[in-house]
Amino acid sequence: MKEHINYDILKDSNGEPYAVVMPYDAFLEMNKRADTDKAIAIPHEVVELHVLKGKSLVRAWRLHLGLTQQDIADKMGITQASFSQMENNPDKLRPSTLKRIADAMGIEWEQLAED
Repeated sequence: MKEHINYDILKDSNGEPYAVVMPYDAFLEMNKRADTDKAIAIPHEVVELHVLKGKSLVRAWRLHLGLTQQDIADKMGITQASFSQMENNPDKLRPSTLKRIADAMGIEWEQLAED
Protein backbone atom coordinates (compact mmCIF):
# COMPACT_ATOMS: atom_id res chain seq x y z
CA MET A 1 0.00 0.00 0.00
CA LYS A 2 1.29 3.46 -0.86
CA GLU A 3 2.04 5.80 2.01
CA HIS A 4 0.30 9.17 2.00
CA ILE A 5 2.61 12.10 1.28
CA ASN A 6 1.97 15.34 3.12
CA TYR A 7 2.38 18.32 0.83
CA ASP A 8 1.41 21.98 0.49
CA ILE A 9 0.24 23.71 -2.67
CA LEU A 10 1.56 27.24 -3.16
CA LYS A 11 -0.71 29.66 -5.01
CA ASP A 12 -0.07 32.95 -6.74
CA SER A 13 -1.97 36.19 -6.04
CA ASN A 14 -4.81 35.01 -8.33
CA GLY A 15 -5.21 31.80 -6.34
CA GLU A 16 -3.69 29.64 -9.11
CA PRO A 17 -1.40 26.80 -8.02
CA TYR A 18 2.22 27.23 -9.10
CA ALA A 19 4.26 24.88 -6.90
CA VAL A 20 4.05 21.95 -4.53
CA VAL A 21 6.12 21.68 -1.36
CA MET A 22 6.74 18.15 -0.11
CA PRO A 23 9.32 16.33 2.02
CA TYR A 24 12.57 15.90 0.13
CA ASP A 25 12.80 12.15 0.85
CA ALA A 26 9.32 11.65 -0.65
CA PHE A 27 10.36 13.65 -3.71
CA LEU A 28 13.47 11.50 -4.21
CA GLU A 29 11.49 8.27 -3.82
CA MET A 30 8.82 9.48 -6.25
CA ASN A 31 11.48 10.34 -8.86
CA LYS A 32 13.22 6.99 -8.34
CA ARG A 33 9.95 5.14 -8.98
CA ALA A 34 9.20 7.29 -12.03
CA ASP A 35 12.64 6.54 -13.51
CA THR A 36 12.17 2.81 -12.91
CA ASP A 37 8.67 2.78 -14.36
CA LYS A 38 9.81 4.65 -17.46
CA ALA A 39 12.78 2.33 -17.95
CA ILE A 40 10.56 -0.73 -18.26
CA ALA A 41 7.68 0.84 -20.17
CA ILE A 42 6.61 -0.85 -23.39
CA PRO A 43 4.92 1.23 -26.11
CA HIS A 44 1.42 0.25 -27.22
CA GLU A 45 2.64 -0.63 -30.73
CA VAL A 46 5.13 -3.13 -29.30
CA VAL A 47 2.45 -4.71 -27.10
CA GLU A 48 0.08 -4.93 -30.07
CA LEU A 49 2.69 -6.60 -32.28
CA HIS A 50 3.59 -9.02 -29.51
CA VAL A 51 0.18 -9.91 -28.11
CA LEU A 52 -2.19 -9.51 -31.04
CA LYS A 53 0.11 -10.43 -33.90
CA GLY A 54 2.24 -13.03 -32.13
CA LYS A 55 5.63 -11.44 -32.80
CA SER A 56 8.44 -11.99 -30.32
CA LEU A 57 9.24 -8.96 -28.16
CA VAL A 58 12.61 -8.75 -29.90
CA ARG A 59 10.94 -8.57 -33.33
CA ALA A 60 8.17 -6.24 -32.08
CA TRP A 61 10.73 -3.79 -30.68
CA ARG A 62 12.86 -3.98 -33.84
CA LEU A 63 9.85 -3.20 -36.02
CA HIS A 64 8.71 -0.41 -33.69
CA LEU A 65 12.15 1.17 -33.85
CA GLY A 66 12.26 0.90 -37.64
CA LEU A 67 15.41 -1.22 -37.64
CA THR A 68 16.31 -4.14 -39.88
CA GLN A 69 17.79 -7.41 -38.70
CA GLN A 70 21.00 -6.34 -40.42
CA ASP A 71 21.05 -3.05 -38.45
CA ILE A 72 20.92 -4.91 -35.16
CA ALA A 73 23.33 -7.63 -36.28
CA ASP A 74 25.88 -4.98 -37.31
CA LYS A 75 25.62 -3.26 -33.93
CA MET A 76 26.06 -6.62 -32.17
CA GLY A 77 28.94 -7.73 -34.39
CA ILE A 78 27.13 -10.87 -35.58
CA THR A 79 25.60 -12.06 -38.84
CA GLN A 80 22.04 -11.25 -39.86
CA ALA A 81 21.28 -14.99 -39.88
CA SER A 82 22.43 -15.32 -36.26
CA PHE A 83 20.26 -12.42 -35.20
CA SER A 84 17.30 -13.88 -37.11
CA GLN A 85 17.62 -17.09 -35.07
CA MET A 86 17.67 -15.06 -31.86
CA GLU A 87 14.61 -13.08 -32.91
CA ASN A 88 12.68 -16.22 -33.85
CA ASN A 89 13.62 -18.19 -30.71
CA PRO A 90 13.42 -15.66 -27.85
CA ASP A 91 12.65 -18.31 -25.21
CA LYS A 92 16.16 -19.69 -25.68
CA LEU A 93 17.92 -16.35 -25.10
CA ARG A 94 19.98 -15.80 -21.97
CA PRO A 95 19.75 -12.51 -20.07
CA SER A 96 23.27 -11.66 -21.27
CA THR A 97 22.13 -12.03 -24.89
CA LEU A 98 19.00 -9.96 -24.23
CA LYS A 99 21.28 -7.27 -22.79
CA ARG A 100 23.39 -7.22 -25.97
CA ILE A 101 20.27 -7.00 -28.15
CA ALA A 102 18.80 -4.25 -25.96
CA ASP A 103 22.06 -2.28 -26.12
CA ALA A 104 21.99 -2.52 -29.91
CA MET A 105 18.38 -1.25 -29.90
CA GLY A 106 18.98 1.45 -27.30
CA ILE A 107 16.44 0.07 -24.82
CA GLU A 108 16.54 -1.66 -21.43
CA TRP A 109 16.99 -5.44 -21.51
CA GLU A 110 13.97 -5.93 -19.22
CA GLN A 111 11.82 -4.58 -22.05
CA LEU A 112 12.74 -7.70 -24.02
CA ALA A 113 12.06 -10.25 -21.28
CA GLU A 114 9.22 -12.55 -22.36
CA ASP A 115 8.20 -13.62 -18.87
